[in-house]
Amino acid sequence: MRIRRRLVVRVAFLAAVAVSLPLRADGPAPTPRATPDKRLADAHALVRSGKAADARKILTGVVASEPKNRDARKTLLEAAALMKDWDECNAQTAILEPFADGEETSMFYAAVALRETGSVASARTLLKRARPFLVPSPFVDWYTKEILGN
Repeated sequence: MRIRRRLVVRVAFLAAVAVSLPLRADGPAPTPRATPDKRLADAHALVRSGKAADARKILTGVVASEPKNRDARKTLLEAAALMKDWDECNAQTAILEPFADGEETSMFYAAVALRETGSVASARTLLKRARPFLVPSPFVDWYTKEILGN
């Protein structure tokens, strides 16, 4: 009786420990930064308000300290495109490719930079993929016509 009680207590203890352990599915490990970076949020706000040069200053620091920060690189790509810094755009595009689903805005800015530097075929490929997800505007419409010829 005493041995069975000890066994039950041990099994109950092991079950409690097993339940408290976090389960993780196969796949990439979560990023170490669980909360959004304030610098990145500030840079996004600056880009949206038309202050791409100020955003770029922040983003170059973020990218330097966190080279694998994909969101910072996508925002830097957008800021550089708005500033017409095609070399920076192409550098970020090379790092970001292949683009994933949901990154259509970045694909558009990459296509703009590629078109401006003479790589129209590559720009066309990116823009064809991104086009259904883009919000029409004079800027988007003009580049879409220039790149796709529609």
